[in-house]
Amino acid sequence: MSATSQTNRQVKVLLASLVVSVVVTVLPNWQALSFTRADEIMLGVTLFVAFLIIDLVWVLGRIEEERHSQYTMWRLRQPAETILSNIRTDFAAITAESYGEKDLFVAHFTKELVELEGKIREVAENKSLRVQADHFLSVDNVLDAFHGQTEAVWRYTWVLNRNEQLFDDLSWRRYFESTVNMVASGHIKQIKSLFIVEDFSILEEERIARLLHFIKTHPGLECRLMLRTDYERICADDRDVMAYEDFGIYGNRLLFLTEQYEPVIVGIFVKEPARIAKYLELFETMWAAKSITRSNPSTCDGLVSLEELFEYDLASGPRRTA
Repeated sequence: MSATSQTNRQVKVLLASLVVSVVVTVLPNWQALSFTRADEIMLGVTLFVAFLIIDLVWVLGRIEEERHSQYTMWRLRQPAETILSNIRTDFAAITAESYGEKDLFVAHFTKELVELEGKIREVAENKSLRVQADHFLSVDNVLDAFHGQTEAVWRYTWVLNRNEQLFDDLSWRRYFESTVNMVASGHIKQIKSLFIVEDFSILEEERIARLLHFIKTHPGLECRLMLRTDYERICADDRDVMAYEDFGIYGNRLLFLTEQYEPVIVGIFVKEPARIAKYLELFETMWAAKSITRSNPSTCDGLVSLEELFEYDLASGPRRTA
């Protein structure tokens, strides 16, 4: 809430308090309750004070929220501020030993700082960050995006290819395990997987069948399947979507777009609300379209463990090829 809207609210509350107090004092006939004029005035004053106390409690709550927000922002900025302070000190020491404007050390680190500043400015302006697989190993940094969200649902598309391992990449295997555990612990409400396949005969492969059995036997996990031709037909008019291998949506706060899998996974994290909303609408539209997607065909009623899923996938078949 902005400062102007808060001020307007305060004025409205004060006016309402005054009006109610006057009306209660002047209009009703309190003689039936043996109220004297002094009692009526006291009642009006009491009501006015009561309204002020309620409003004061609300104001104090808002102040506390603002202080907590400022403290949180300070705590987030503090590590970077410390680093920047150390850089200033160390850079000053380098310049103190320089032999002129073209000093090699000064020129080198000036160039490094300019490049870093440009990268940070680009992320701040575009609300997107391009990363490689080594960043994905920091699983908690990404999955913390679910913290505090009322609808903690992870939605993602996954292109399943014939005769190809499902979990050949370490970072993806860790992601999958972590998200499944977060559903079991209640930190994530649900995982919705939209599998993209060349044709539905791929479901006859044992490794795919076991993946479907695993999802079927774990509460909170759901999947639907659709043909790649249908997926590409739906997305054909949107170059942004077609430019990426697949995508994942973390609640309504974070979006990941996969650029490539080989030789390393490269993708973009996006915080731009409009772009996240677009992909969220696209996903839910495809998910709800029963004419182009199929539900999980698994009829398995015996629990398939995560260890069994990983072990079978590792032991059966080739890895992803470039």
